[in-house]
Amino acid sequence: MVTGALVIGKFFNSLPRRRLVIPAIIISGILLFGVGIAPTVATLLDYTTLPAHIIHLRYFFNAPSLSSSFAIGAYLLGVSAIAIIIPSQTVLQESTNEQNRGKIFAVLYVMMNAFAALPVLLAGILSEIFGVTPIFLGLGVIVFIIGLLASKPAIFFAENHLPFSIREFLGLGHWGK
Repeated sequence: MVTGALVIGKFFNSLPRRRLVIPAIIISGILLFGVGIAPTVATLLDYTTLPAHIIHLRYFFNAPSLSSSFAIGAYLLGVSAIAIIIPSQTVLQESTNEQNRGKIFAVLYVMMNAFAALPVLLAGILSEIFGVTPIFLGLGVIVFIIGLLASKPAIFFAENHLPFSIREFLGLGHWGK
């Protein structure tokens, strides 16, 4: 996340906010889906190696371990999260006036903390029922679809169904004006 913040702050601060947020959402969906399928892929890769009774080296670049894959995925997921958070916070700061900015961010902070427990509890309950892998697969698909919806909003939403501020964030060019 620190690397992402430094890179975004240094090189991508002049881009329109949506050019960072929307690809980051799509990449996050792909990474979450990848977390879901990683154990299955690792099992399939293990079937292609020599039998277990023969001692052999497992080179990282030939067949990365599951934990190495998760570490790389977590790093990329952190960069994607920052690519969503920084531009979104910037838009919120730019869109609020000075008198209300403190109040709005205080309410945002309280609401984020208040609602943070609900998804964790829901994920815990659903993972007990269905298992962890379907949760990651489903979450990855949902996040990916949300990213696709945001990348081409005019296909899914009529211009009069979205407020101007949301259309402006997504890019007014999507609706041909």
